Amino acid sequence: DYAQPDPDWTGGITELRKIAILAETFDVKFIPHGCTVMANLHVIASLPPSVCPYLEYLIRYQRQQNHFHINKLVPVDGFLPLPDQPGLGIELDESAILSKMVYS
Repeated sequence: DYAQPDPDWTGGITELRKIAILAETFDVKFIPHGCTVMANLHVIASLPPSVCPYLEYLIRYQRQQNHFHINKLVPVDGFLPLPDQPGLGIELDESAILSKMVYS
């Protein structure tokens, strides 16, 4: 009834999009696995809601995934806005990176 591929394991955004098209063709709901939210969000935005009605968002996992990002993706009233920055919308927080660096 559902296709839940992981973009990290399926070959990235291009392959995820191909799987979404197959899901749509065979009337299977497409809800990609929630580990790589930035990629998933962009693929989902390219699909009709009838194909992908939800985004899986792993609450605890995303907190650590967003640690080094300036613009952290956090749901508001159950929705995630699509970033309007170039590319996937990822900007690295240099101060967070420097604070975790270990010098020998």
